[in-house]
Amino acid sequence: MAEQALSKIKAKFDLPEAKVNPKTIFKHLLSVAPEGEVVTQGGEVSEGERVAQEAFEATYLNHYVAHATIETHTALAKVEKDRVTVWASTQRPFGAKEEVAQALGISPKNVQVITPFVGGGFGGKSQNRQVVEAARLSKLTGRTCSGGLEPRRRVLL
Repeated sequence: MAEQALSKIKAKFDLPEAKVNPKTIFKHLLSVAPEGEVVTQGGEVSEGERVAQEAFEATYLNHYVAHATIETHTALAKVEKDRVTVWASTQRPFGAKEEVAQALGISPKNVQVITPFVGGGFGGKSQNRQVVEAARLSKLTGRTCSGGLEPRRRVLL
């Protein structure tokens, strides 16, 4: 039924005019960035300049690269009595284990997290909300619940 409903959706997008391009993106980002703050400070710049053999200044820019992972944030969970198996694309499998255990009120030793692969995370797969959500859904329904980790394996809730 979901696939039939999906086939009826006809998306139409209005794209706003781009206000930046590869040549102006860095100037734009600098203009909208918040004021920086000094976290730590030490030494004397003038002393460093005095003892340096050579001083130079340069700016290096590369093309703008968006944080766009290939793989979505998904998980598959199976709860059987007081044991949970989770298949998840995560950069923090041990954190996922603790979070699932806490959410379901069971011991972390009863949670197994399997990480088949991470198709690109770049820090974005550190939160495990999809893992906890899949485990909660599995516990509530008594079935294996998926967020789409493996498209060919579809489980109806």
